[in-house]
Amino acid sequence: MPMTGWTRPRFAPGGADAFLAYAMLGNVPESVPLPKVAADVPGLSLRRFTAAEHASTINSFLSGPDLKRVGREDPELALKARGAATLALVTATVPDPGDLLYLRRLRHTIAALIAAGATTMFDAPAAQWWRVERWRSEILAPAELSVIDEVIVHVDEQDGLFWVHTRGMRKFGRPDLSMHDVPRGAREQAETICRAAALSQIEGERIVPGVPYDGFTWESVGGAEDPAFDNAYIAASWH
Repeated sequence: MPMTGWTRPRFAPGGADAFLAYAMLGNVPESVPLPKVAADVPGLSLRRFTAAEHASTINSFLSGPDLKRVGREDPELALKARGAATLALVTATVPDPGDLLYLRRLRHTIAALIAAGATTMFDAPAAQWWRVERWRSEILAPAELSVIDEVIVHVDEQDGLFWVHTRGMRKFGRPDLSMHDVPRGAREQAETICRAAALSQIEGERIVPGVPYDGFTWESVGGAEDPAFDNAYIAASWH
């Protein structure tokens, strides 16, 4: 589901602030020349931690369940992350963004940290680990945005039914999506619906809780305290 350019053609004001956070692990020096566009990212913060002086801070990223899962799927990535000498933490908070230029500028900021020595990275809102080579080829290089680039759609089986849910919409100031009780034969359709709803929100649309949208009524359920989302989220049951 590609997007052209960095506009939000369906933008409706009144959403939440976009929040982005990336942990860049490797051997990043104390001083890194950042691109000029970094100065135009609202609320940009860059903090550097060393394994020698800030072990507990770095371990807070390394001890989570996400890296344990990655360790089973990609042991080399996990080994690189755990062997990092430094962690550069990049965060930004963008008030109710009407376009996506902040994301474009932040991507180039991340690219500068990769060039400086980062070897693995953790996208906190999406809870996704990356090898930096893969991130550059799949995220930075393509000219078009895609939902799957920045938002992850997870599918978990529960008692013969499926739970389809997103992670990463916080980067766009929009709630994540949670669809429960999806029967086996409707799994692909539910994934398609969640991706389409995520794309609409990335383009700036606001899905209003309690108002039917694409045949479903999404209800506001939880906030950022839910570890499955780390974001506000809306939910619907399959019907």
